[in-house]
Amino acid sequence: NIDLFKKLGSQKTVYANSKDCDIVAIGSLLDVFTRDKQKNRKPVIVYGSGFIRKNIKNDTFMRPLDVRAVRGYKTLERLKNAPNVRISPDVALGDPGILVGKLFDVSGITKKYKLGIIPHYIEQHHSLLSNITVTASVILDITEIPEVLIRKIAECECIISSSLHGLIAADSLSIPNVRMIISDKIVGGDYKFDDYYSVYGIETHKRIDLNQKNVTDADLKIIKDGYEIQQDRVQKIQENLLKKFPF
Repeated sequence: NIDLFKKLGSQKTVYANSKDCDIVAIGSLLDVFTRDKQKNRKPVIVYGSGFIRKNIKNDTFMRPLDVRAVRGYKTLERLKNAPNVRISPDVALGDPGILVGKLFDVSGITKKYKLGIIPHYIEQHHSLLSNITVTASVILDITEIPEVLIRKIAECECIISSSLHGLIAADSLSIPNVRMIISDKIVGGDYKFDDYYSVYGIETHKRIDLNQKNVTDADLKIIKDGYEIQQDRVQKIQENLLKKFPF
């Protein structure tokens, strides 16, 4: 978030906790504001955030929310029904991570790998990663410095990722990708993925479960042929997010 905001011109952005922050952006962070007993009644700006899981009760926010952008339609529908929430009449839909392709220059980067593999940080050393046997593949670290990671993603012809933002970065860079399932340890299951894909009109997103199959060179064509994200839609989402950037 800080790197992205600096690219967008907000040079004084620093981390703050949910009690004191002015804005909440990339990440499944809205649940925090339903749990914390906030004393700060100043509204917090929502710029592309979402929820981590389905709601099991009506959402009540302990700080007022000033909603400029949300990750997807699932998040938007929940916010519409919640008290203490003001939604912009022209609210933007999309995860701001989709802006990396506009804000980070990867034009001079050549492809080195047929497949980039991006595990969620809690799955970085999972044994099932050995089920991927694609030649000229590379495992990327989602906790890497963002600009370094983005350049490494740009070196790949395809991406398979259990991290949502690995997929989003690939979409932003026009790289065919598919969700990888390794374990059931990622909080929220399908929820945040379905929320993100909803802005593209995708109700059931594709996935490859390493518990059920190996990934070989033959699967690369399947990933490329089955890739559903249209780049004109990506560009429209990027434009709308840029218009709603509050600083």
